[in-house]
This record gives sequence, structure tokens and C-alpha cells, in this order.
Amino acid sequence: MNDDYYDLLGVEPDAAVSDIRAAYREKKAAVDERGDDDAKADAAALNKAWNVLSDPYQRGRYDQQLADADGDEYDDEDDDEVVDVPATRTRTTRAARTNQQSQSRQKGARPPLEPTVKLPAGVSFPATRSRIVAMVIDLVVLLLLFVVSAYATNELEKSRQPEAHQQVTNVLPDKIKDAQDVQKDADKKADAAEDKANQLTESQGADDPDTQAAQADAKELRADADAKQKTVDDLKDEFTDQTKKLTPIRTTVSGVFFLVALLVLLIPSLFGGQTLGKRFQKIRVAKLDGSNAGFVELFRRYGLMALAAFMLSLLLQGPIGAVVVVFVATMWTRNPNRQGLQDRFAKTLVVTGQPE
Repeated sequence: MNDDYYDLLGVEPDAAVSDIRAAYREKKAAVDERGDDDAKADAAALNKAWNVLSDPYQRGRYDQQLADADGDEYDDEDDDEVVDVPATRTRTTRAARTNQQSQSRQKGARPPLEPTVKLPAGVSFPATRSRIVAMVIDLVVLLLLFVVSAYATNELEKSRQPEAHQQVTNVLPDKIKDAQDVQKDADKKADAAEDKANQLTESQGADDPDTQAAQADAKELRADADAKQKTVDDLKDEFTDQTKKLTPIRTTVSGVFFLVALLVLLIPSLFGGQTLGKRFQKIRVAKLDGSNAGFVELFRRYGLMALAAFMLSLLLQGPIGAVVVVFVATMWTRNPNRQGLQDRFAKTLVVTGQPE
């Protein structure tokens, strides 16, 4: 078989992945049925073509290599040298492929990064869309768990610390807001009175009766504003004290939530490296050699994410910590091997297909 993967599979250079998959399966089935001496080599060639063309990054590099080869061939023709061109590859096909790459470059597409991991036959990096859909499915499951944990936290606070729960959720936030509004008004009045006193001092002098009256009024209003600021500070301190009473409950429920979240990701992954989302998208977590990841790799991968989310949530006092971890976990799009920090820590990859 020749080295033109598009010709090998019988598809056009702009064919969709679904069309390439269908062509690969059809030709692979035909080769498997032959059973002759050349079948094994032909099957390996088909697998190689599918691995390259099914992965957008490898396919992009392959297309660029073909375009560069075409350019060199045209230069040779200009020098009147004889070039052996396979009959199956036409100039129309090359032109279409080159035009497609040109359009991608005009749209500002970055050249794909070169993977440093060589995957075995039958295994390839999944499409970006598949990984994102899988992640969204898993996040929906975790979001449902978060809603349950929030409800459990609220109920436990009401039963174990009813007074503190009432003060923190209903009473003190309203009191603090009202006190802040009053303090802002008092501060504006004090500022206006001080401005008036300063103007009278400049225009009529400090000893003028009107000036002294304005200064006394400004001093009184400033003292009132300071008193109202102290009221705000006292209410905030009380809010902090009441919140501390709820902290053990919130920390415990949060810890249980992240433990359950870890198990929801880890346990299904022990059977083929697939969470619920990955199972739907037919992708999996694997070792660097493409084989199924074991308990140690999976625990390191998902344990790191759960622990980081838990610690950041405690530090930032809210679910924003988990959001930060999710954002960091999506940085695999900038890695040549499509690895997030959790994959690099656990020495794993996200792949599609099973090694043959």
C-alpha cells in the first residue's frame, strides 16, 4: 500500500472524521477477511492512517508535510527534473489540500504542537470536542452532588446551630447592609460640613463666629459618622464570630462532598479508565504506553484534583476554589500530549481506542 493516507482509505483531504472512520472500518474488515501473508502489513498501514487522520493535531502536521512535499515537487518541475508522481495523487487533490491549509492559516490557526509520546497502533488522541463533552457530563454529575451537599449543610446548620445559622443567613447580612447605608450618608454629611468649614476659614478667617460654628458642626457630624462606622465594624465582627460556629459543619460536609466526588470519578475509572462522561464519548485514561491506567495512576490523577479543589475551597471560603481547579484542568489544550497538570502528575494520557 502507498503512503498517502487519504488515498489509502479512499477519502478526500477535507473528509470529516466520521467519513474517515467509516472508510477505515470498511477497509479494515476487508483486510481481516483476506487472511493472506500481506494482510498483517496492510492492516498495520490502515491503523497508522487512521491514527493520524483521526487526530486533529497529527492530521494537521500530516497535511502540512504533504503541502511542503507538493511545493518541493513543483520546484523540481520548474527545474525540468523528472519526478515520479504516484498516479493516485492528482494535482486537484493537492490543490484542495493546500487551499484548506491556507484558509486555516488565514483564520489565525496556530500550528499543532508535536506530541512527545508515541501511541501504539489502534490508539490515538481524542478530538477536543469529545474531551470537552465528557468533561461537561462529569461536571453536571458533580454539580448535582454539590447541590445535595449545599442542602445538607443548610439542614445541619439549622439543626445543630440554629441561632448562628439564623444570624449568618438572615439577620446580620441585612443589619450590615442597613448600617453601611446609614454610615455612608453620615460620612457624606460630615464631608460636606468639613468642606464648608474649610471654605469659611479661607474666606472669613478661623476666628469668625460663622467659621467656628461650622467647624463645631463638622466635628459633631464626623464623630457621628465614626460612631456609625464602629457599628458596621461591630456587626461584621459578630458575623465573623457566628460564622466560626458554623465552620466545623461546613468543613465536614465539604470534605465529605469532595470525597464522594473523588469516588464518583475514581470507581468507574477502575473499569477501563472511563468516568461517566468518558464512557459516553468512548475515550479513556491510559498510561503513557497506551495501556489501561491502574488504581495508582487513577488515584493520583483524580486525588490531586479533589484535594486541590478541597483546599482551595477552604482557603477561598466558597466553591470558587473548585472552579479554579476545573479551569486549570482544562489547560491540556496547550500541551503537545494533551495532558493537564493532573495527567502530568499521574503520568497518564486521555486517549481513544484500544491497543491491538
